[in-house]
Amino acid sequence: MDYNNMNGTNSAGNTNNADGMNNAGNANNAGYMNNAGNANNAGYTNNTGSAGNMDSGYSFQSGSDAFAGYTAGSNYTTYTNSGATSPIIKEKHRGLGILGALGGALLGGLIWTGIGCLGFISGWIAILIFFLAQAGYKKLNGEQDILGVIVSLVFGLLVIIPATYASYGFSLWRSLNDEFGSGFSFFEVLLDMPMYMERYGLWSDFIKNLVMGYAFTGIAAIYVGAATLTGRKKTK
Repeated sequence: MDYNNMNGTNSAGNTNNADGMNNAGNANNAGYMNNAGNANNAGYTNNTGSAGNMDSGYSFQSGSDAFAGYTAGSNYTTYTNSGATSPIIKEKHRGLGILGALGGALLGGLIWTGIGCLGFISGWIAILIFFLAQAGYKKLNGEQDILGVIVSLVFGLLVIIPATYASYGFSLWRSLNDEFGSGFSFFEVLLDMPMYMERYGLWSDFIKNLVMGYAFTGIAAIYVGAATLTGRKKTK
């Protein structure tokens, strides 16, 4: 259908203006919007529904006020970059990140045990355990997020228990062999640890060291968690 308007307007069809004006020079609507001025706005959204339950979205604007953004489902993160003409998409691997956090926490636990075997217990090692877990999570996940903080905190708290237990067992094993001769094996002492801990009144010191480790780990987690949440707010 063709319509001719004498007032110079044209809308979504084969409409021509008698005065030679065509709105296609100012606005063109065909599934997207393109403005010939200083801004170019484009939009695309894709919802795959049951296909992996992933939602994705993409938008950008170029010109004097440029920005780029990307949002998607659980396998992707969201970035906004001022002055960019295309989004930066970074895939996340949270399963691998959790394994990385476990590995980092175990490494920190070995350090805690080694220092304890030398007769020292330091809260700074507890902080080191947390940050090693964080580093492992970030390395394998691809970025630091609040889940990584929680996972690193949990692994850090859990690993301190056997690490402290092992360091106390080593100290008891060395003391028993020094006092009664070399008739005690390390694993035998570990098996009888509750009895030795009760006999020599070591439970109170053991619990104090755990509390100290938990306190330092918690402080580190609060600091990193607050920084992570603040950083996410700034990118939105």
